[in-house]
Amino acid sequence: MKRYSMHEARKELTDLVSRVAYGGERIKIGRRNKDLAVLISLEDAKLLEYLEDQADVKAARKALKEDGPAIPWEEAKKQLRSGESRRSWPTASRSKRQRSSR
Repeated sequence: MKRYSMHEARKELTDLVSRVAYGGERIKIGRRNKDLAVLISLEDAKLLEYLEDQADVKAARKALKEDGPAIPWEEAKKQLRSGESRRSWPTASRSKRQRSSR
């Protein structure tokens, strides 16, 4: 996977997007010798979303099979507001990744 600095990527963005979209390349972008992001094709992004969804479904099914007390909705809202640790939540709680684009 080819790596570009932020400066290089800015200058060559149109070309990089074309290479990713039409050539299937994956391109790392970084700053100060630290990788920050990867340009991937829309097809790859859709596949990644699908795989994440499948993992979420598997975790939810596993959590539904577990014995133990359910957290009432009011208690869950209270925990969210207070910032209480997720360690006390059931195992199907979401991972660190943010999925704000949905």
